[in-house]
Amino acid sequence: MSVTDVLNIYLKNEGTAVHVSTVRAFLKKEGRSWKMTRHSLKNERDEQAYQQARQEIDVLNVRAESGEIVLSQNIDVTGH
Repeated sequence: MSVTDVLNIYLKNEGTAVHVSTVRAFLKKEGRSWKMTRHSLKNERDEQAYQQARQEIDVLNVRAESGEIVLSQNIDVTGH
């Protein structure tokens, strides 16, 4: 259950809104913990396209290891 879910339940039951930070502070005071979940698109991807891209990446890595090409991890959107 997320903090947003707790806020919605509180609003429904009590009829008043509270700020997210208020709920978080209360949960922390009560010794409760929470974490943000990481959403994955793994189940929504095109598996065939994904496997093809993985093969292309593997080929590029092999070419880089042999010295045929140089791969850079430090290229920004302008290409520099």
